[in-house]
Amino acid sequence: MDNQPFEELPWQYFPKPVIDHRPPISFHGFPLKSEVSEIERIAHIASILKPEESLTGHNVMSILPQTMKYLGKECGHSRGDSLSVDECYCRTVRFVLKLKTNYNHGLIPPENLEHVIDTLKEYLPGKAPQWFLDPDIVYMERQRLRSQVCCAVSHLWRYLAEPSCIS
Repeated sequence: MDNQPFEELPWQYFPKPVIDHRPPISFHGFPLKSEVSEIERIAHIASILKPEESLTGHNVMSILPQTMKYLGKECGHSRGDSLSVDECYCRTVRFVLKLKTNYNHGLIPPENLEHVIDTLKEYLPGKAPQWFLDPDIVYMERQRLRSQVCCAVSHLWRYLAEPSCIS
C-alpha cells in the first residue's frame, strides 16, 4: 500500500483464475485533487455549471454523471457512460477518474485507450493515469483476518470438545 500509486502495475497484481490468484482490485485512472475542484472546472468548460455556480453536496449527484457523460463523448464514446469517478485507497489521492481495473480491461476498448488518455490529458493538464488500490482493500483485509480468527477458534473448540482432551 505504501508503494502506490504505481506507474505500471506489477504483474503480481493481475488475477490468475487458473491458479486461484485473486489480488486486490486496482484502478487505472487519473488522480483527482479533491472530490470537487477538477470536476467543477470541467463542468464549467462543458457549460454543465454556469460560471457563477459551484459544485456542492446538493448538486454533485446530478453534475458528476453529466460531466462524465460529457467527457465520455469528448473521448469518442457515443453512449458516454464509459468513465466514472471512484474513491481509492491512497495517502495522496482520494478520487480517481477510472479507465480500467486489473480485473476489467473492457471499460474502454483497448484500441481506444490511448485516444481517451490523450483527450483526458487536455482536461487534466500535467496528469497521467496511474494505478490505485480499491478502498475495499481495508475491509477485505479485516474480513480475511476475522475469518482466520474464526477458523482458529473453531479448530480449538473442536480440539477441546474431543473426549481424549478431557482426560
